[in-house]
Amino acid sequence: MTENADKVVKDSIDYDRVMRGSRGPRYRWKLAEELPFNRWDPQMKRYDEHVQNAHHFLELVNHSPVGVKQAHALYPLIKAALALDEDAVKVAKLKICVFGDLDPAEIARRVGVDAAVVSTWEALFYDARKSRDAFGWVVTHIINPELAAGNVDLVTKLRLVAAVGPRGAIAILDAGSRAPITAGEKLFQRKLNLHLKYDRAMTMTEGPKHDFRFVRLYPNLKVQENRLEILEKGLTEKCNEALRKHELAHIRAQAALEREKGRAARESRKAEELALRREGQKYACELESARKKALDLAERNEAEARAATSPLARLYWTKADGSMVKPPTLPMEPERETVLPTAAPVNVPFMIVVPWSVGSMGATQPI
Repeated sequence: MTENADKVVKDSIDYDRVMRGSRGPRYRWKLAEELPFNRWDPQMKRYDEHVQNAHHFLELVNHSPVGVKQAHALYPLIKAALALDEDAVKVAKLKICVFGDLDPAEIARRVGVDAAVVSTWEALFYDARKSRDAFGWVVTHIINPELAAGNVDLVTKLRLVAAVGPRGAIAILDAGSRAPITAGEKLFQRKLNLHLKYDRAMTMTEGPKHDFRFVRLYPNLKVQENRLEILEKGLTEKCNEALRKHELAHIRAQAALEREKGRAARESRKAEELALRREGQKYACELESARKKALDLAERNEAEARAATSPLARLYWTKADGSMVKPPTLPMEPERETVLPTAAPVNVPFMIVVPWSVGSMGATQPI
C-alpha cells in the first residue's frame, strides 16, 4: 500500500512538471476547468490537492446557487484567490514577487493579502517559481503572453527580475512604493527607471516599422544616461570625501582615547607613588618610635644596674620586730639625678643598719 502511494505521489510530481512545462503557470486552473465533473473518477488521483479542490469548487459553482454558497463555504481560500486574480494591480505585483522568488510572507506583506491566499493563488494561477531558470519556458509562457496582452511595463520588469533575481524584484517594488531618501537611493532609482524605459523602448520598437521611432528615442535615453553618469561621479566623490572625513574623525577619536588612557595611567601611577610614600613615612615613624623605646629601656636598665651596684643599695630597713627589708626604690629616669628615699618620721620604729660601721656586729642607732 505504501509503495503504491509513493508511486502515485511520484507520478503526480512528474505529471505536474510535464503539465507546467507544456501549459504554463496556470495549468492547474486550466485542468480544473477542462476535467469532467466527476470527482470520483480514478484518474483524479494523478492530480494534486489543488487541482482536485479547484475542480470540486467549479463543479459546485456551476451546479446551482446553493452550490455556490457551498463552494464558498468549503473553499474560502480558492474564493479569495479567484477574487484576487481579478485585481490587475495586485496581480502585477504578485507576478513580480513570485517570479522574483520572494517568500510568501514577504509577498503578503507587500501586497496586503493573507499568506495562505497568496500561496493558493500562486498554486492555481501562477506556478512559475520552479521554472524561472528555464529561459525558453519563461519567454514562451511568461513574457510572450504579457506582450500579447499589451502589458509592456510588466514585461520590462519581469525581464529585469529574470536577469537579477530577488534583488531586482525588491528594487522594483520599493521604487514604486516609497520615495528615495539618500542621494545614493535617488541615483539608483533613476538608473533603474532609465533601464526600464530603455527596455520598454526596445520592446515597443521591435520590428522594422518601428526603427525610426527607436532612433528618436535613443538620443534622449543617451542624454539621460550621461546625466546619470555625471551624477554618479559626483556622488562617488562625495562618498569618498565622507569616507576620508570619517577616517580622520576615527583617527582623532583614537588619539583622544590614547591620551585619555595615558592621563589615567599617569594619575594612577602618581596615586600609587603617593600611597607608597605615605606608607614609607608611616613605617619610618614606627621604626623611630621603636628605636626611642628601645633606647629608653636600655638607659633605664643601665641606670638600674648602676643603682644596684652603688653602696646605697646595701642599705636595709629594720622593723620593730627585728626583720630587715630592702628600702623601696623610685623609678629612675634617664639623665636625671637619682632621688633617694626621704627619711621616715621620728615616731616610726625603723632603724638603719650600716654593716660597715664601728663595731664587729654593726651599730644600731635610732633615726
